Amino acid sequence: MLSINVFPQNKIVDSLGLCLKNAKHDSTRLRLHLCLCIACDLSDNLKYGEPGIKIAENLVKNTSKGELKRQYLTQKAEIYNLIAVYYERTEKSGSKNHFTYLEKTLAAFKEAQDTAGITNTIISFANYYFRDGNIIRQLEELQKGLTLWENANYKKGKARFIKEIGFLYADQGDTIHAKEYLEKGLELEKEIGDKSRISRGYYLMGLLYARLKYYDKAIYYYLKSIERYGALKEINTLPEIYLSLGEAYQAKQSFSEALVIYNKGYSLANQTNDSRIKFLTTIAIGSVEADLGNYDKAIKQHQKNYDIALKIPDNYLALWLAGSSLAKDLFEINDFKKAKIYADKALLTINKSGAANEILNTEKMAYKIDSALNNYKEAHLHYLNYIKLRDQLNGEELKKAAIREKFQRELDNQTQKAHAEQRQKDLINKKENQNKNNIIITISLGLIIVLALAILIFRGLKQNQKINKELLYKNKLIENQKKLVEEQKQLVDDKQKEILDSINYASRIQKALLPNEKYLEKHIKKQ
Repeated sequence: MLSINVFPQNKIVDSLGLCLKNAKHDSTRLRLHLCLCIACDLSDNLKYGEPGIKIAENLVKNTSKGELKRQYLTQKAEIYNLIAVYYERTEKSGSKNHFTYLEKTLAAFKEAQDTAGITNTIISFANYYFRDGNIIRQLEELQKGLTLWENANYKKGKARFIKEIGFLYADQGDTIHAKEYLEKGLELEKEIGDKSRISRGYYLMGLLYARLKYYDKAIYYYLKSIERYGALKEINTLPEIYLSLGEAYQAKQSFSEALVIYNKGYSLANQTNDSRIKFLTTIAIGSVEADLGNYDKAIKQHQKNYDIALKIPDNYLALWLAGSSLAKDLFEINDFKKAKIYADKALLTINKSGAANEILNTEKMAYKIDSALNNYKEAHLHYLNYIKLRDQLNGEELKKAAIREKFQRELDNQTQKAHAEQRQKDLINKKENQNKNNIIITISLGLIIVLALAILIFRGLKQNQKINKELLYKNKLIENQKKLVEEQKQLVDDKQKEILDSINYASRIQKALLPNEKYLEKHIKKQ
């Protein structure tokens, strides 16, 4: 999908610049420098970015509060990223400056612990290698990001990298792996339970199938995404999905259905005030009218688009899209002179953007229009440009095919290597598991022996406690019996004493009453 900006930048930049002049605090200045980097022309990126970096560094240095410090680091990382984009577009993609600022961006996001920033920057590194034609390094970067979030158990990051790897395989024509990864990513989104991300996952599946030209499958996933976003009442994303859905119906030549879908999408884009989607959707509505043979409606719609595009500063793609669409419509009704005017303007406009495929298609259209007007010299010139660019693109396609073949070979080698490493790991793991099992068995046996000894000792202690208790009881019984015997003995002794005392007392009485022996003997003898 074309990236078209329909908002004038100058007023925004002027307003932000005025705010910057009146800003009193560095934290405010930092935010404004970041906003200016986003809003300004690419050529002014360093003008606002470099001072913003200095302010951010000063704020980070003098801030101790963790959350506030992370906020400044994140803003610093975002400015670094915008400077990286500047070097990517002004120098050769993959230049040293581009790479250096990507590294600075990643370092700042890591220091800020910004998971989304880390994820996006690793993907930027992957795109860096993609533009350089190094698909293997691109895959390695994406796998590095996937491993990072797998180790951190950050499921949202994992899902993002899984889907990126899926689209990489789709670009290389590997449908099986592409579907496998995107379905895995969707399942992970379901596991996370973020309904909005699940809805986005269905949309991405639709885009994949549309890219592979499986339009029925694409339509199925677009409709699932629309249903889920609708249930969540998140309508901001719906206009873009309706546009993609309409394109799928149009591609399978279901023009009436496409027109209905486009109109629904336009109505939603009106509600959400999404000017970009409104512009693209009305272009698409015009093209469907042309497909249905309603050229008057198509021309009227595309003329409106062209008038809007003229008011958008420096947006070559919008002007080209509207102009080339008008040229096609006019060509179909044999109004070749007007068609030539718009085709020439469209070609002049798109040449400024450097978009090769769009230039190719416009050169071909200009060649056909000039041929119809018998402008054979100009037609021949357009034809030569077309052939040259086509051969150049075919050469690039051959180069890409060679890269894809190399990618597949290296991927196969990596897979074989990975399988060999996995087998080695499995053997090591098996041995380690066996050792662990042996250790577990030994420890278990040791624990059983210790437990048995503990039981025996416990039983012995319990037995001793029982014996001691019995002995204590018997000792107490003996003690009680001894005490009883002693009490009985004392009682006997007391009784014996009482008897003896009684006898002695009686004896004394007897002696007192009876005459003594000498008296008795004296009187007995006299008798």
